[in-house]
Amino acid sequence: MTLGDRVVVMRAGHIQQVGDPQTLYDNPVNLFVAGFIGSPSMNFLTAEMASGRLVTSLGELPIGSRLQRMLAAGDAPRQLVLGIRPEHFEDAALVEDHQHAHGFEFTAPVDLVESMGSDKYVYFTVEGDAAAAADLEDLAADAGGADLPQGNASLVTRLSAESRVREGADAKVWLNLDKIDLFDPKDGRNVTLHDGRAAGVVAS
Repeated sequence: MTLGDRVVVMRAGHIQQVGDPQTLYDNPVNLFVAGFIGSPSMNFLTAEMASGRLVTSLGELPIGSRLQRMLAAGDAPRQLVLGIRPEHFEDAALVEDHQHAHGFEFTAPVDLVESMGSDKYVYFTVEGDAAAAADLEDLAADAGGADLPQGNASLVTRLSAESRVREGADAKVWLNLDKIDLFDPKDGRNVTLHDGRAAGVVAS
């Protein structure tokens, strides 16, 4: 990310995506690239399309007409994996009024707060099983976590330094719905890479 002008992401000898670091970060073509690029890595949750909303462990997320068009163009299945980068969350108390319409608020107990000075990494455990897909299993194996017990989904958020959230207390968090990615759990493809967002090269 810091040294490369053009990055090639490979998996088992096959090219997954080629592009500049920011393109790979902002527009990953599949679950493997999404989880491989970025630290802390993207959060992955199970999601189900139902009546124009995404049913997740965070609640029922509304989706606008633009995202609905992208899902239709991508021939998205009903069962999906929701991807959210840590920096696309914020302490709801710090979100300006004009931003609320572009996001969703949920409340969850805080497991851990890591103050980095300029911001805070805040960790949550949310109800519901962790997302499952072959791409995520490969990433876990590479990270040495394949044998860890699977339980509820975990969430890493990157909040402003001004946030007053505390460990052991409930926190109200806002997530930016304009920044979410949705993946097909069967083949890992990003079904929201349409409407001009697609970039890079993918090899079969």
